[in-house]
Amino acid sequence: MRITEKHVNESHLEEVYQLIQKGKSIFGIDMEDVKSVLVGKEGILYEAYKDKGIENGAFMEEFFDTVKKMEMVQNCTGILFNITMPDDDPLVMDDIDIFFCFLKLFEEKNMMIQWGMRVSEAETQTSILMICTKDRL
Repeated sequence: MRITEKHVNESHLEEVYQLIQKGKSIFGIDMEDVKSVLVGKEGILYEAYKDKGIENGAFMEEFFDTVKKMEMVQNCTGILFNITMPDDDPLVMDDIDIFFCFLKLFEEKNMMIQWGMRVSEAETQTSILMICTKDRL
């Protein structure tokens, strides 16, 4: 799996919002959610797409196992997630459990967490977009 990284801040509000608006919302993220994580902060946007032949659960486990080791993820004060899946390959409860297990890493922190899920007829692969931010110094 390849995880792309891009530095983001509040100047990227519209770009980030457009990235998360693919497909029909199951649990939506709106512009206010994006602002709550990005305004006055610096961060990294991580994005990955599931490879053909890989199960959603294996994709999510590999993504979360990889990013939890990254310094920005370990030190962030805000996170925004968006998971987009094709309408013919929905996530099942076991897949969702992988996501919530990852979120448990942040239970002790007082931080902003926003998340959403979308189903898209146009998308052919499940994707995860995650933004981790911290206050500007």
